[in-house]
Amino acid sequence: MEVPPDADGRLVLTDDQVREIASKFGTPLYVLSEPLLRQNARLFQMAANGAWSNSRVSYASKANSTLAVLKIFVNEGYGIDTASLGEIKAALLAGCDPSRIHLHGNCKTKAELEEAVRIGIGQIVVDGFEEIDLLSSLEGPIPKLLIRLAPGVDPITHEKVQTGQADTKFGLNIADGTAMKAVDIMIEHSLPLVGFHAHVGSQLIDTAAQISSADLIAAFA
Repeated sequence: MEVPPDADGRLVLTDDQVREIASKFGTPLYVLSEPLLRQNARLFQMAANGAWSNSRVSYASKANSTLAVLKIFVNEGYGIDTASLGEIKAALLAGCDPSRIHLHGNCKTKAELEEAVRIGIGQIVVDGFEEIDLLSSLEGPIPKLLIRLAPGVDPITHEKVQTGQADTKFGLNIADGTAMKAVDIMIEHSLPLVGFHAHVGSQLIDTAAQISSADLIAAFA
């Protein structure tokens, strides 16, 4: 079915079109615009390249990990951000090169880390001391590692989705020395630490917290 966009670029469906789609595919049903996804993907990549020519942008599969969506972003040259073995499998099925897959998430199990190493994913974001111990015990080449930091910023969003403050339960605190302790341990175990990561919150209404977080991470590095 060809559905022309509305005059302002939005996708508009008539009642008859909605009923036709529902009768063909069933309900509940999510209808997404592939051209819009590709347009947004290219805008993000252009913005990143404008700031740093060697930038690589990744798509967070937790937003929508259906294979059709993942394939779009892989086709646009994106890496895929994952937080479970299921999301890693979906990224692989979508054609993503393992080296462009990143494993996030807290409380990773040994089985998850072993599988990530076996597959040869590009990066693992370490979220605690237990993960450092587990990685130190694994055999085989360890992927590049980043430490998730709690930078100490207070984003303007609902308190339940704030994750950048110093006392967040995610990541390692910069202010109290916890993050530096993690760096020292990883160096001591000759783990391939290559950088740092932070996630300051969801549904942010401005970029101030992200800018502050970037400044704090850069200063720490």
